[in-house]
Amino acid sequence: MNRILFLSFWNPTQANPGKGVFIHEQAFYLATSNINFVFVVVNIVNSKNKLLKITSDISDFEQGKKLRITISSALWKVIYQLPAISTFIVWREIKRISLHQNVDIVHSNVVFPCGIVGAAISKKVNARFFISEHWSKVKNLASNPFWRQKIVNTYHSAEHVICVSEWLKDTVLSIAPNAKVDIVPNIVSSKFFYPKDRQDNRIEGCISFCCIASWQLPKRLDLILKSINEFAKSRTEHIILNVVGEGEQVSSICYDDLPSNLEIIKHGYLTKSKIGDTLRNSDYFMHASEIETFSIVVAEALTCGIPVIASNVGALPSLINKDNGVLCENSVDAWIEALIIITSKDFSNEIIADGSKKFSNQHFINSVLQLYSKEYS
Repeated sequence: MNRILFLSFWNPTQANPGKGVFIHEQAFYLATSNINFVFVVVNIVNSKNKLLKITSDISDFEQGKKLRITISSALWKVIYQLPAISTFIVWREIKRISLHQNVDIVHSNVVFPCGIVGAAISKKVNARFFISEHWSKVKNLASNPFWRQKIVNTYHSAEHVICVSEWLKDTVLSIAPNAKVDIVPNIVSSKFFYPKDRQDNRIEGCISFCCIASWQLPKRLDLILKSINEFAKSRTEHIILNVVGEGEQVSSICYDDLPSNLEIIKHGYLTKSKIGDTLRNSDYFMHASEIETFSIVVAEALTCGIPVIASNVGALPSLINKDNGVLCENSVDAWIEALIIITSKDFSNEIIADGSKKFSNQHFINSVLQLYSKEYS
């Protein structure tokens, strides 16, 4: 197979280290699979002192290469909203480093602006075009008459649109009915997330919960805090809630009114390794959100064999069943009831973990390479 250009505009930053991390994990595993792989990382950043500055560098990336392009500008929002500008810059840098030759596939992550940029570049190099869609709010942008037809055309121009869930697939098809959509779940790294015998970790007289997110809407830390507060009042056990991640909602945690048997531990941002340890040391996982395209943290918890309480929204019903957790509506009463149900039920951690093999890195690699193969197409 000739060269593959794998593009991302969603990338981790110092302010948001979790942004697009799943895209970078996918790129990492594809770069290990003996294909001619180039990961093109595009960052559009605010620079008050510069009208426009472009920097780029290329480095080794597993068995492939990584081209990092940084566009710094006081007009960064304008550049982000006008993909034609990014297309011109990205194409110029790709040509400058001679990466435009022998390109077989251009694969963009998220239709706007990356998909629009990737579609234009694929035409320049006469390559096949793919999109991986991850964006739960794409329908909002597509409702804008200014962007709708461009988004529809970009989806329809892709040989495959890869979605992480049935819910996101339905969202894409509601925008672009003729798009060819395939489902490939996100990756959960077996290096960090694996089951452990829950009984070995249990502390007598203690129930441990965990929740992980970038704590801003659409996430609902308030539901978790209010429900576990009321739940703890009805229990004699020591209740622990591990809150992992940062965000404006974390500041709403008030320790003054907690029941004496409830302990809330704020961990801040943790590495994947420490997140895996925290999950394995927890009895249950809680995930409250207004919308969800997939939820990698729920998949990570399930891979560790942990039962999950989750909001009955978006793609979460496709992850949760009677054998691995409880779904509930987004009200405090519903979450209290879910806590009572999940803690009174026996779950098999082995069965939960075994049902999560579809999130393995090898399953992802095989699924994407099958789509890349011309025989499949």
